[in-house]
Amino acid sequence: MIELLAPAGSMEALKAAVESGADAIYLSGKMFGARAYANNFDEQGLKEAIEFAHLRNVKIHVTVNTCTCRLFSFSL
Repeated sequence: MIELLAPAGSMEALKAAVESGADAIYLSGKMFGARAYANNFDEQGLKEAIEFAHLRNVKIHVTVNTCTCRLFSFSL
């Protein structure tokens, strides 16, 4: 079965994706999101997003992006 997976960087985006027919949503918390322009979800926001989606039979995939090596060097 094909699953329509949509990104959500905010509650507004999540609601729009659900209302547009997404089967699943991927999102991230504030600490580990790699999407530069997404607001992402704090702990309370994650709870609300999961509850909203699950009440509508939509799955949530929480992404955790980390880097275990030094790929970039920044000077401050």
